[in-house]
Amino acid sequence: MKHMRIKNCIYYFAIVVILLHSIGCCQNLQIDGDGYGRTTLANGITVLVNIDKNTSLTGARILIGGGLLTETAANNGISNLMTRLLLKGNDSMTAEEISSRLDFLGAQVTPGSFRDYNAFSFVCLSENFPEVMKIISRCLLLPLFSEKELERLKFEMTGRIKAENDNQALASNKLLWKTIYGESGYGLSLLGNIDSFQNIDIVAIREHYKHLINGGNIIIGISSDLSPNKILTLLKKNLKAIPSGTTPLSPPNITPQLNKEGFVSYDRNQSFISMGFPLNHLTSNE
Repeated sequence: MKHMRIKNCIYYFAIVVILLHSIGCCQNLQIDGDGYGRTTLANGITVLVNIDKNTSLTGARILIGGGLLTETAANNGISNLMTRLLLKGNDSMTAEEISSRLDFLGAQVTPGSFRDYNAFSFVCLSENFPEVMKIISRCLLLPLFSEKELERLKFEMTGRIKAENDNQALASNKLLWKTIYGESGYGLSLLGNIDSFQNIDIVAIREHYKHLINGGNIIIGISSDLSPNKILTLLKKNLKAIPSGTTPLSPPNITPQLNKEGFVSYDRNQSFISMGFPLNHLTSNE
């Protein structure tokens, strides 16, 4: 009986060691011979790293799953507005202070919204990366979401939408997506549309933010000459407060459209043709 208890204790101890080892593995960053590595933070954020000792720059991209797949015709553009608003003030810095400090650090930061995801891309000197990462993370974690900044963004995006619609090549491409997918999902405009902006307020922005910002819905890729341990330490420190979880996103669907072609008329001497061929047999993963 005594031997049985000892064996059981050893067995349970082995299980605990294995579990702790598994948890620890998710927090390590092993780099292969080509300089690439992958790991997962405790809250579910996927980390992809490339170590390049031939540069003094660090480039990073934070991907947030969503994009047009989380929008409808009524709130088209909310992902674009939310992503840009994240850099327009946090709990400790105004939009002007954030912009000024990032400029001082020589950081090029570009927000964007795409069909499947939203993103921040930024690059800076590696010596400045800790502070740049701190600022970006603060914006991601504790955004201000100012009503005033939202109205400014709507005005800016309205101008860009008008310019995009006046560009024959861009208008042709937008029409192609709309003709294939209709008034939902991939058929929507990446920037949004002027009419739908009327339905988007700060409350809607906050709800959209809560839906998308969680560890299981974020991937960060980094290319740097910094050591793997330093990169991982910085990410743990700055991103640990992001809640864990996974946002359920609908896979892209191709809804057969009655009209297989569209036409936009311009009083110009040029024509632009965009053609696409939906492959219905492909799965969402493919």
